[in-house]
Amino acid sequence: MNSFNPNPYQDSNILRQTPPQYLAQSNNSNQSQYNVQLSRNKFRIYNIFNQEQICTDDECNNSQDKVAAELYRAAKKVYKFFKEILDVNGIDGHGNVANFYINWQVDNAVWNCTTSYINKQCVFRFNNKYAVASEVVAHEYFHAIIHNKLNHVREPGALNESLADVFAIAFKNWEIDKDNIKSYWTMKTEKETSWSIGELRDISKSITIQEFQYLKTNEQLAKENDYGYVHDNSLIPSHAFYLATILSGNDIPKIAEIWFKASQELEFNETFASFALKTVKIAQTVNKQMQGIVGQAWVTVGVLNYTGTSQ
Repeated sequence: MNSFNPNPYQDSNILRQTPPQYLAQSNNSNQSQYNVQLSRNKFRIYNIFNQEQICTDDECNNSQDKVAAELYRAAKKVYKFFKEILDVNGIDGHGNVANFYINWQVDNAVWNCTTSYINKQCVFRFNNKYAVASEVVAHEYFHAIIHNKLNHVREPGALNESLADVFAIAFKNWEIDKDNIKSYWTMKTEKETSWSIGELRDISKSITIQEFQYLKTNEQLAKENDYGYVHDNSLIPSHAFYLATILSGNDIPKIAEIWFKASQELEFNETFASFALKTVKIAQTVNKQMQGIVGQAWVTVGVLNYTGTSQ
């Protein structure tokens, strides 16, 4: 298998301005500073209007608040997926889970944590239509898992969104196999696999780096341009995950494992190309065929080149 080189578009100094809310220094360890308000393995759901607690743990399962009940069931499954499949115990590796808030009137779902370390101010906020979408819950949960390991703007910000989508989709397909809760879940055919995050993004849609002109924009970073079009650009690395899965015979568990191992080695200003090379290196430890599959996926979306070959 030929080795891969990044395309010339990659710019290691791509960040020009960082929004104030993202100025926390990078930490490679996702430590937490929880107090009694965030107990281990506790799921607490609150009403964002009055800040009152709706329910805790299993009482949520029978809550009269149907959104809270549905969110609790989804969150428990998400917790189980990351713990049993990817060996991640809670959002910080120590079994802790932040508080959940519903009834948010903003049309969005967010992991809200502006400090370097996860603490009691860090929470999940959901508009109710997203609180009942389990893959959206998984998306936000993975943002918490990699909290402060990636910048939130431009290319690393797009990679941040892509990884959250990728593992939300991995969770979604594991969830479908309700009777196969094992170390790996059943491989499916391409037709059986779900590739969308609600109605927000479909990573199976063909896309290449050449089709996006946002990565080296000189625009000032702002909410209006999604801090460098991070959600739009996230489709580039996400589509590489899709392609690798298809090329591998729809082996979502193995491709997800490769992506997850690479996500544990993130640099704060990680680029698409540097992350891609990490996945190729990890795939090589599986076998040369897997290395070729993963490499080809990144070549197809335009992030990597074969050595000596122009893209």
